[in-house]
Amino acid sequence: MISQSQNKSTKRYSQPEAVSNRFLGQKGQIVLEYVLILTVTVALASFIVSSMVKRSENADERGFIINSWVKLIDVIASDV
Repeated sequence: MISQSQNKSTKRYSQPEAVSNRFLGQKGQIVLEYVLILTVTVALASFIVSSMVKRSENADERGFIINSWVKLIDVIASDV
């Protein structure tokens, strides 16, 4: 026979309560993963954008958007 003290110490959870308790422990991990992914994505995007629009006097060191823009300006200027 189980005594009342043993019965109180073994608390049984209902199915929805057990599932919600399991996910409560994962909320911090989800937030941490989101912040890490966001940080990596922003760093990668800033690197890509800076390489696309890098400005320099040397044509070899310019980004491809700035290089294309300079070529377009040169073509328009040669028409005049």
